[in-house]
Amino acid sequence: MTDPINRHLRDLLHRRPELSVCQADVIRAFEMMRDCFRRGGKMLLCGNGGSAADAEHWAGELLKGFVHQRPLDRKEKQRLPPALGRKLQGALPAIALTGLSHWAPPLPTMWTLSWSSPNSFGRWAVPATCWSA
Repeated sequence: MTDPINRHLRDLLHRRPELSVCQADVIRAFEMMRDCFRRGGKMLLCGNGGSAADAEHWAGELLKGFVHQRPLDRKEKQRLPPALGRKLQGALPAIALTGLSHWAPPLPTMWTLSWSSPNSFGRWAVPATCWSA
């Protein structure tokens, strides 16, 4: 763990020693998400019940600054009114699938879809995409 952001991960594991039993899994999940975003992928989040609420919360956190502010790049700022461009932050691409009722019909067969599928899943789930359930 040599990334500067890993300091936060080490701090988490220090503050929550009960996570030591799954430390390797926590680190692996973090690295998977980090690598996904670095490759230009997006995170698709799903769940039911409390996990659905968590998915919505995670998506919201990734769409704004959490630990670090993510300023918009110059090109993005130029497309916006100046006052708005100064206030908005860059987002990590995350989509909570929990509230997308138009997905109900394809969900039972989503695991059989190919990456070239013409439906929404095929459009969102590019090879760099990571899932969290």
